Amino acid sequence: MPFIKVSFFSYIVFFIFCMCCDLKTAVSVFISVAVHETGHIVFILLSGDTIREIRIDPFGLTIKRTGSIDSYKMNMIIYLAGPLFSFLLSAVSYLSGHTYISEISLFYGAMNLLPVSGFDGGKVLSLILQKHLPFKYEAVLKAISGSMIFILWTAAVFVMLKSGDFVSLFFVCLYLFFVIFP
Repeated sequence: MPFIKVSFFSYIVFFIFCMCCDLKTAVSVFISVAVHETGHIVFILLSGDTIREIRIDPFGLTIKRTGSIDSYKMNMIIYLAGPLFSFLLSAVSYLSGHTYISEISLFYGAMNLLPVSGFDGGKVLSLILQKHLPFKYEAVLKAISGSMIFILWTAAVFVMLKSGDFVSLFFVCLYLFFVIFP
């Protein structure tokens, strides 16, 4: 049985989220995140690896495995399983008339594919870089992550100034920046 930890910052974000969002949004986000993370867990277990710890962070889970699976291909599948489950949920939700869950799940899956450290896309990029640039992969990954966060942050600022929306993306970008560049 894995050990489950919840970061203090997660409690704060959860409280703010519940205060600012309506029930429909809160439930849709919870379902989308839960299905996404279930994709990772299912493929970790199918690979024969075991889960040592699950840490709940403000923007998802961090799953620590025992590391008994060292396969490049299997690790790639595990990292891509979350977005795959997000896209499947999006399609099923859309076809069943739950377009709000569909949109949130599609957005969450797509965001996770971005090449940013900590996201699934960043983990995939890290695997690729480790294979092809074993001595410089961390610096390259940090540069790509920083560039992507800057682009997202710029887009968030632009949309905020034009429409007053996307405040959440602005704060997500700030959070990511401080996580990647402490």
